[in-house]
Amino acid sequence: MSTVAFSDDVAADGKDEDDVTNMMLLREKRNFTRAKLQGMRVMSVIAGNYNSRKKVFSEILEHADYKTYEIQVAGRTLRCARVFNPALLAKNSKTWTTLADIQIFELEDPEGILTSIPKHYATNMQRLESFSITWTRVKSLPVELFRQGLKTLSLPRNHIKALNGIEKAVDLSDLNASSNLLTELPKTFGQLQNLTTLDVSGNAIRELPVNFGSLNQLRTLDCSCNRLAYLPDSIENLTELACLDLNNNHLAELPETIGNLRKLEDLRARGNRLQFLPNRFDRLVKLGSLILGKNRFEEVPSQLSNMSSLRMLNMRENSIRGFPRAISSLKTLILDSNQLDEIGVQLLSCSNVELLSLENNAIRLIPAGIDRLKHLRVLHLGGNPLDAVPENIDQLEKLCHLSLKGTNIRTLPTAIVRMDSLSLLDIDGCPHLTDPYLRKELKENGIAGLRSYISQNPPSSDLILTDRRTVLPRYFDENNGPISDPNNKQQPTLVHQGNRVTIFAPLSNSVNQGFAGAAAAAAQQTADQKVLKQSKTTQNEESRELKNLDSIREGKSEDGYSLDGDVAYGTVNKSKVKGMDQKPGSDEDEDEPLDLVDSGVLIRQRLDAQDTESGATKRQSHI
Repeated sequence: MSTVAFSDDVAADGKDEDDVTNMMLLREKRNFTRAKLQGMRVMSVIAGNYNSRKKVFSEILEHADYKTYEIQVAGRTLRCARVFNPALLAKNSKTWTTLADIQIFELEDPEGILTSIPKHYATNMQRLESFSITWTRVKSLPVELFRQGLKTLSLPRNHIKALNGIEKAVDLSDLNASSNLLTELPKTFGQLQNLTTLDVSGNAIRELPVNFGSLNQLRTLDCSCNRLAYLPDSIENLTELACLDLNNNHLAELPETIGNLRKLEDLRARGNRLQFLPNRFDRLVKLGSLILGKNRFEEVPSQLSNMSSLRMLNMRENSIRGFPRAISSLKTLILDSNQLDEIGVQLLSCSNVELLSLENNAIRLIPAGIDRLKHLRVLHLGGNPLDAVPENIDQLEKLCHLSLKGTNIRTLPTAIVRMDSLSLLDIDGCPHLTDPYLRKELKENGIAGLRSYISQNPPSSDLILTDRRTVLPRYFDENNGPISDPNNKQQPTLVHQGNRVTIFAPLSNSVNQGFAGAAAAAAQQTADQKVLKQSKTTQNEESRELKNLDSIREGKSEDGYSLDGDVAYGTVNKSKVKGMDQKPGSDEDEDEPLDLVDSGVLIRQRLDAQDTESGATKRQSHI
């Protein structure tokens, strides 16, 4: 089919309007014909009429079904071909005249025509050095393809069941047979002594050949996602091996001979059944990265403490309870989803660690010794039952990422303000945060906004969370009323947040001194309980009176408290709480929502009223 070149500026070349119109119509007709042919090709494939498909491709789109090009490799010029339509490669096709001297060949079969590679593919390309076929339904390869001169064989994501005869490709250096249907490798596989890279991942191989160790030039071996139950002892002969991937197999142990792989740098054995490492494992003097996640380890192997080259250790998803010896060379340590209940001394002795991830363990305390990790940049502690962050966290001067998501922390330390290097903080899913504005400020204004908020609203050390509705002073017993402050540290705090007012006030010294005697304290506690009960009754009555106000209608429970956030809010009259800025009887004296977070305030009001009636000295309220 001949092609016609069209120009958008034909009118400028002296053509009249009729000619231009005819040219435009011809262009549209050609585009319609091409679209129709594309549709015919698709429909013929769906119907399974491959002869019709071949006819459409060979006669209409032959020029687009393959391309040839050249590349320069190590001073050599290599001729390459990429074929998009296997229908062009029939045995007597003229296309083979162009492909006869091809050295690198890539074949695509997106519509799954081929189930095997024909013999003439190999016989027609005598100079072939690299053969690649991906994502097809091919189940077998011709023996003629495995010959001297072939250096690269790439066969990922096909249906290949066997590699019989591959030992004849004695020059083969790179073999990728991943994601096929292999159940074994040929017993003669060890004859491929020039092989440097082997990828047989994603198959169903149950064992490696006994002579597998004869591949003494092998540098990279990927056997992941198979069914290997053991490794042959001959693996010790792979003296050039640098990368070994054994992820997701059925290995219950590693052979002692693995310690002879002196050039091994990267070992991955995730998703197996390992409980311990070989005694001679520390002979892997160049090992820098070790992945042992999702196994059955109960402690970090002690052999690792002798490996000065180890930089990265990942043992997540085991049953680790202990960290017996420090590994001073580590820079990355990942122990997520284990059973650690503390950050012990030996772990803190890994002084060079830069990334420490201990998520989803049973750690309840961040020790003060965390400041020994001077090089720490990333710290993940999410999913632990932590309830506090130490003030000396700012000693981690290089820390830039801190994750506390899903913990039980109640507040953030003021040390966060001083952590200039911190750029990412995660406190999502922390249900016990007493100040819900921390999350909101972090989400809306980032870490800089959070620093500003904490500096203006420092957390009080005298607060304890008793339930979702009430925050009491630390020296106030929820059941027995006020108790004395053993340290006599009084730091009353009043925090204004827009139209909301939050009161944080420990009991005054005068009250604490009144409870010095044991007998007097017991009597006073009984009286305070009654006062607290009366105060709550009064509060409920006031809440019911204001129930129709729009400001408290949404999100409130039946008793007038909001259940949104980590601390809910009641509604009281500002004029009834002494110490507020507003004066009773003023124009601003009206009911409005108030954070009811200090039952001690109401107790002191009742006590003051009783003292006034009896002529006693009025108690002082520090608000």
